[in-house]
Amino acid sequence: MKELSIFVSYAREDTETAVRLYTDLKANGLKPWLDVECLRPGENWKRAIQQAIRDSRYFLALLSTKSVSKFGYVNKEISEALELLEMFPQSEVYVIPVRLDNCQPSYEKLSELHWVDLFPSWETGVTRIVNSISKDVKFRDENRLASETDTTTNPVRSRITSSDTPIINDRPRKSILPADLSRTTLIPPQNYIIDRGLQNAVNVALASEQPLLVTGEPGVGKTQLASSVAYELGFGPPLIFRTKTTSTASDLLYSYDAALRLHDLQVKVEQTPAENYLNFGALGIAILLSLSPDQADAYLPLSLRGTGPQRNVVLIDSIDNASRDLPNDILDEIDAMAFSIKEIGQTFVANPNYRPVVIFTSNSEKELPDAFLSRCIYYQIPFPDLSHLMHIVTNRLGGHLSPKLLQNSVEHFLAIRQLSLRKRPTIVEFFTWIQFLAKNDIDVGDLKADQTDMVVASYSILAKNSEDIFILRSFLEKHLSRTW
Repeated sequence: MKELSIFVSYAREDTETAVRLYTDLKANGLKPWLDVECLRPGENWKRAIQQAIRDSRYFLALLSTKSVSKFGYVNKEISEALELLEMFPQSEVYVIPVRLDNCQPSYEKLSELHWVDLFPSWETGVTRIVNSISKDVKFRDENRLASETDTTTNPVRSRITSSDTPIINDRPRKSILPADLSRTTLIPPQNYIIDRGLQNAVNVALASEQPLLVTGEPGVGKTQLASSVAYELGFGPPLIFRTKTTSTASDLLYSYDAALRLHDLQVKVEQTPAENYLNFGALGIAILLSLSPDQADAYLPLSLRGTGPQRNVVLIDSIDNASRDLPNDILDEIDAMAFSIKEIGQTFVANPNYRPVVIFTSNSEKELPDAFLSRCIYYQIPFPDLSHLMHIVTNRLGGHLSPKLLQNSVEHFLAIRQLSLRKRPTIVEFFTWIQFLAKNDIDVGDLKADQTDMVVASYSILAKNSEDIFILRSFLEKHLSRTW
């Protein structure tokens, strides 16, 4: 197994337990990072901890009844890790909550992650942590090896690269991230299904060096597109920025921790360089990585130094979540592919030969500014038809469904979407629903008498208000009257 840096976050009251876990992880061939074991005498511990969090492949959040109710630096560590988690695909394992006793995580995002218990059996808990990391590494290594050795013609790749644009070429594939930072996605990027219209939009965006704006209903593949484009172009995994309602244009590029620097200036005699307090966003990292190491390495995390110049795909996900100011404020930086850092008086301009590829996604929850739209190549991914949706389900869930159950479920779902509902169900909800049907061996095209109530109950997955539930009940009754 490759050595992977694993940051161990804990409250001071749990130091003895943290040291025990650190020792056991090392004994299992892993490379944990624990402040009491890894900090050097005289080292700036705050800066070292921040750097270790950014450089680590995994973050173990040790939680106990004492720590979850405590105000302290452990909360800052967890907050920084959860922010980093937003940079990567949601299916990726990065933060692993580890409970030391029967406590409840105070962070909502932590409670959404599957945790590991080190009680009542310490050995079982440690084994689960080691196995989870080992399987993740093995899966990523196998995928990387397969992509490097596969010389057959990939139908998806041939679609995207069929354009004669000079932007797409046969440059050898080289990961933008070290092996221990590579990320996997829910669907292997080589299996992404792209229609002709989307293929053309991608190639136009590449040829014109303009960002691509992709819209469509949730679940149609907007976010997954970035991973597929990166794969087809021979790049590493995309750099991802997940837009929030509070996001600003500067968050895409960099942030500056002025409060921490002020604190350090107050407690230290020597002045600390402003560069030490910079943190870069997805687009900022992509611009830096387009430059040579002598230009960019001083500003990059240790794990990314020496990897440039690289060309990357940058995914700015759900741009419509932000205020209207963000799309307009980022226009000049994307046009010039450059940004300035006023705190250090430095401007970075991307190498034209490694210009980042920018993809925006939008759920069309609100209108985007005209000035922003005029700078983008636009494409709306249509909702899939019967054969396309069946192909997507097979890709996503594998061959675990019988062909008959699959087709009947898809036909039933598409018929539901034709009803006059207040909110039509999306593909995201459909995946949850069809898995429920499969687990309970329910074929909606061949229902048994004792399964009707379960189907009615399952409609709560697809409908989100009482009116739509009533419509679906009536729809099922008509459906049964025709089949029985």
